[in-house]
Amino acid sequence: MNIMNKVTLQSMKKNKTRTIVTIVGIILSVSMVTAVTTIVTSLQNYLYETAVYENGSWHGMFQNISYEKGDEIAHDDSVADTVYTQYIGYAKMEASQNDFKPYLYVIGGNDETFGTLPIHLTEGRLPQNDAEIILPNHLESNGGVRYDINDVLVLPLGDRISGGYKLFQNNPITGEYDDKGNIIISEEETLETNTLKQYTIVGFYERPSFENYTAPGYTAITFSDLSDQSAFYDAYYTMKNPQDVIDFSNYYFFEEGLGGSTNNEVLMYQGVSQYETYTSSLNGMIIILIVIIMTGSIALIYNAFSISVSERTVQFGLLSSIGATKKQIRKSVRFEALVLGLIGIPLGILAGIGGIGVTFFLLGDKLKTFTTSIVGGNSVQFHMSVSWVGIAAAVVIACITLAVSVIKPAFRASRITAIEAIRSSKDISDRKADRKNHKTSKITYKIFGLPGVLAKKYYTRSAKKYRATIISLFMSIVLFVSASSFILYLTSSVNNVYYRADYDITATISSDYADSKEEVLQEVRNLGSVDKASSSVMSNFLVENGEELLTDEGKAALMDKYGFDSFEDLSVDMFLVGFDDETYENYVTSLGLNPETLGENDIIIYGLGQTIDYKNGTVKSYDFLKDTAKTVKFSEKTYNNETETYEKGEEYSFNVVTTAESMPFGYNGRDSVSSNVVYGVVRDSSYVFEGVMGAALYIDSNDYAKTEKELGEINGVSSVYNIAAEIENSRTLMMVINVFAYGFIVLISLISVTNVFNTIVTNLKLRQRDFAMLRSVGMTKGGFRRMMIFECLIYGTKALLFGIPVSFLITIWIYSSVNVTWDGGLLIPWSAYVIVIVSVFIVVLISMIYAMSKINRNNLVETLRKDSI
Repeated sequence: MNIMNKVTLQSMKKNKTRTIVTIVGIILSVSMVTAVTTIVTSLQNYLYETAVYENGSWHGMFQNISYEKGDEIAHDDSVADTVYTQYIGYAKMEASQNDFKPYLYVIGGNDETFGTLPIHLTEGRLPQNDAEIILPNHLESNGGVRYDINDVLVLPLGDRISGGYKLFQNNPITGEYDDKGNIIISEEETLETNTLKQYTIVGFYERPSFENYTAPGYTAITFSDLSDQSAFYDAYYTMKNPQDVIDFSNYYFFEEGLGGSTNNEVLMYQGVSQYETYTSSLNGMIIILIVIIMTGSIALIYNAFSISVSERTVQFGLLSSIGATKKQIRKSVRFEALVLGLIGIPLGILAGIGGIGVTFFLLGDKLKTFTTSIVGGNSVQFHMSVSWVGIAAAVVIACITLAVSVIKPAFRASRITAIEAIRSSKDISDRKADRKNHKTSKITYKIFGLPGVLAKKYYTRSAKKYRATIISLFMSIVLFVSASSFILYLTSSVNNVYYRADYDITATISSDYADSKEEVLQEVRNLGSVDKASSSVMSNFLVENGEELLTDEGKAALMDKYGFDSFEDLSVDMFLVGFDDETYENYVTSLGLNPETLGENDIIIYGLGQTIDYKNGTVKSYDFLKDTAKTVKFSEKTYNNETETYEKGEEYSFNVVTTAESMPFGYNGRDSVSSNVVYGVVRDSSYVFEGVMGAALYIDSNDYAKTEKELGEINGVSSVYNIAAEIENSRTLMMVINVFAYGFIVLISLISVTNVFNTIVTNLKLRQRDFAMLRSVGMTKGGFRRMMIFECLIYGTKALLFGIPVSFLITIWIYSSVNVTWDGGLLIPWSAYVIVIVSVFIVVLISMIYAMSKINRNNLVETLRKDSI
């Protein structure tokens, strides 16, 4: 090791605080880059594994091809592997309740087929010979045909023929409906059976993704040795290079006329160029994060080396005077960067991987819920994936950051002469413009006295030393407030959608069960997981006497909402809702009325106006309708196709029993203003609902996942929507976003705080001779405190002066981005502003207190005798 490097190491050892702080900054920046690449790699791998689980690992497929063509594809030089399914035939399923799927579609495959295609058993085992078969679960859930393991199927198998051509799964059922709504298959299509096969059912499996929803047959799979050269096959191939799949498939699609598809999701996550929108979006997001990290890191490391050069000014001057060349001095600064990098980069990589690993572990089930909300439920486990490419990228980025940070300080160090080093004149600004700024205001002098004047003059003449401090504080302010704004809008938008629902699950009683909806409702209520359930029907009418019904506040709210100057220009709708007997009677009783005294022309009206505070998730209500209303008049709305307008139909007049402030279960929280309607409550057996088919179900559940599954087994119940699960997924999504967003903010803020601490502490240490001189002429500890407080105010005020307006502009930008679907107005994260204002001054003050406590322990005479470190 040469003498210059030894001197550099000695200097680093003497300045342990600055060295440690710089290493910490490098560790933080490298760990953040590593964390970003690890998160992206983990999510990318999870999405890829999910795509493989759901669709299989193949890259492309050709359907209904000959044995010879399949062999040709398999032996292509660009194809790595090929598996096949053999077409065996269709069998008519007379018991199928799905008119569009009247067949069982039987195919065969071998062990390689079962390993490549997404065939996931839910019960039993895979077939091992051509006398065994597995059936899909949706044969029962969708087709209403039930079998058990070990049942024997005797199937007359054949081909679907239309116009002399064979039809396959890509040819859906065509036909016309009869008077009962059942489809009659076109007479052009026939099933020509040619063999009789007997199979033993050995298992059931999930609905396969390779069966289109329009496919006419439920896919049953048996074992085949795939040796029949007269049969038709589907070939699933995997390319040696996934990028070649597009050209390869297009050749056979357009030149050979084959039908088929590519496995788009798998290819997208493997980075195939056709899906460059996804790749570029992902890369763009990564680049933005890394640029932010690099910006903070460069500010920290550059500032550290600038301070190092300032501290070693005299040292560099002396070395220059005894013959050290500019090149040797530059190498000395670069050597310091190398040593810091060799320590900080490996530790940063370990910290990044370890930190993300711990985060994933602590999130646990929440992370699984989050990923499930993105891709749906499956058995694929989310796990941390470390990318060596990502690690290499982190190392390269760290090296670039160090290199960029050290260029200017190294160049500056090499230009220092012995005379300049002794005078230290480079660190002092004496420009004419700056001399004007040396003047101190009378208010400053009155509050802070001479210490304030000295602090102002020192800051003005050495402003460059503190620029990085202010920039670091500025970045922390902008990042923290911006992220808080984003999370505030995210939280408020979810609350806006969900917090008013008073039920967990909603569903529909289909029109086929209109005459027995009470029985269906009772069956739902009998489920052990259901606490409460109601059913309702609804019709839309036009209110004829809105002027008499609405309060002045209600009229004003509607006119303001729709921009009308006169209420006469507005039309008000009525949603007449009919509830089942039990729900209706419980509701009427809760209002203090006797349901037996209400006739068929009696109505309870509800019209609650609401003002929503989206920030706090609270609702303020007011009367939308007059409580003195006696009659509500309304008419049917019919749509005229020729004029494309609504016209009045039959008119009704109902007696208003009371104006309620609540609705029956399932309708609580409705806002009359937002939908411009008056709600009326009657029995679902009211004559006004004649001809209305079907009904809506609202369910309060103690186990909504179980209830959702049980509802699927009740005949007549359809369109099940689990709003409770949706709310949980949304809240979990917000929690995961909060964890990563605030984790990112904390780490960036740590880099900035480290930079601030390093700058302030070191600069104060460089001034210890000045402080010793001031102490020697009588400045008290109180005077030093006033000086530090004034400097603290300068740093904090300047950072806030720039940081708050910029963060406010970003908040407006976020609002404008979500304004398309957001109607809650501009939200300001006031709490975030309070936090940053307080935190800025605390960080600066703590740094100064620490530095001054170190300086005050020094011996006054010794400090005056020696130069700066």
